[in-house]
Amino acid sequence: MLFSLLLACVGATDDSGVGKAPNVTIPFRASVGGAPFACGTTYDGVGTTSETIDPLDFRLYVYDVGLVDAAGAVTNVDLQQDREWQYQNVALLDFEDGSGSCATGSPNTNAEIVGSAPEGDYTGVTFKVGIPPELNHIDAATAPAPLNDTGLWWAWTSGYKFARIDVATTVNPSFFFHLGATDCTVSDAGDYACGLDNLAAVTLDIDPASEVVTLDLLDLYADNDLDAPVDYVTDYVSGCMAFAGDPECEGLMPKLGLPWGSVHDVGEQTFFGVEAQ
Repeated sequence: MLFSLLLACVGATDDSGVGKAPNVTIPFRASVGGAPFACGTTYDGVGTTSETIDPLDFRLYVYDVGLVDAAGAVTNVDLQQDREWQYQNVALLDFEDGSGSCATGSPNTNAEIVGSAPEGDYTGVTFKVGIPPELNHIDAATAPAPLNDTGLWWAWTSGYKFARIDVATTVNPSFFFHLGATDCTVSDAGDYACGLDNLAAVTLDIDPASEVVTLDLLDLYADNDLDAPVDYVTDYVSGCMAFAGDPECEGLMPKLGLPWGSVHDVGEQTFFGVEAQ
């Protein structure tokens, strides 16, 4: 798969990069077993016991977006600073539209990354799921968009939820997957250190002119029983909150290529894929 970027005519730009003419668009599509993801729609056959799920939320941050050539060299994508979905090297993907049961969200959605890069022949894309450590502990109440989304802020870690993917099942009113850095401490100087950074690296072969990056919840939940009752002795909520010992994380983290608990050799991530547009 090969695509070629032809540099657009770039006009004057300020330090924020707002004036740069974008020539890179990477499209994303959320689905459940190939069916388009949509708030207000239920999906059957999910998880180890074929549960029915009703979406509640689906948002995630990505950063360090790059283009990969045939030799494996990576060229950074300079994200368009749109003051809504992208800031510095971070982009927010938002697939919920606030309708139906997605009451914690908003009507605005974003399913693409837009930026600029030098002309070249590239065969793939790479990015990380998360927030870079230098931005992860800023104040969401005063941060610029898209880091001002308080629904993606974790007060108990003083950091962001890198991903918030929530569904309801016929048994559990909510099954959470909140990915973020945990086991965090802060020094007297205000510097944070986290025992679990939980930053997932993704590299895909793709031609953005004809293909789209997919995120499939059927794959994400394949090894979890979403209807399992919460064991309040060892756990606190139904789902994964990314803290050490959280039992539901063992089925979810490897889908992002992240080791967890007794699962160390997880191989490549499987949550993200590529399909024709």
